[in-house]
Amino acid sequence: NLRFKDITFSYDQGHNVFHKVNFEVKAGSTFAFYANEGKGKSTISEIIYGLRKAKSGIVEINRTDIELLNMDIYRENVSLVSNVEIFHGTVIENIRMGRNYISIKDIRTALEKVDLWDHVSMMSSGLETVLSTGGSPLSKGMCIKLMIARAIVSDNSLIIFDGIFDGMEEKSVKHIFKS
Repeated sequence: NLRFKDITFSYDQGHNVFHKVNFEVKAGSTFAFYANEGKGKSTISEIIYGLRKAKSGIVEINRTDIELLNMDIYRENVSLVSNVEIFHGTVIENIRMGRNYISIKDIRTALEKVDLWDHVSMMSSGLETVLSTGGSPLSKGMCIKLMIARAIVSDNSLIIFDGIFDGMEEKSVKHIFKS
């Protein structure tokens, strides 16, 4: 479970980005923030991931104040996907990210969930296809799906998507969450 209790955050002394935000997300559920640009969505994601600290209030993970958690261990169980970051390497390498314990079967399942497996399997080298920095020969939308596959293959207890769905077709987003 994730809980924000009276969270206030500001970048400078006089201006709160948000003030006394409260919400709770139950384990196993899907939760989304919708707000205009500049209203603190990314900041909330960064607070949840432990990159920023609230000015006041408490963030609880499974009833434990996030300030008391070992951040290295915490981040092993949490994924934050906020940018498309594809490096020069194979599709497998871009999904595994050095986590060699992730099986080819798990990679295939993750690619199927994001509706990318059919495309990758049709490429001349399949999972061994080398991607350039930036993702070529994949399209921008496919690179986004690859980033999502990278996050879900880890089977982490919490996955935070921050703006990664911006510009994606609603149908694709719904398919990913159904899977």
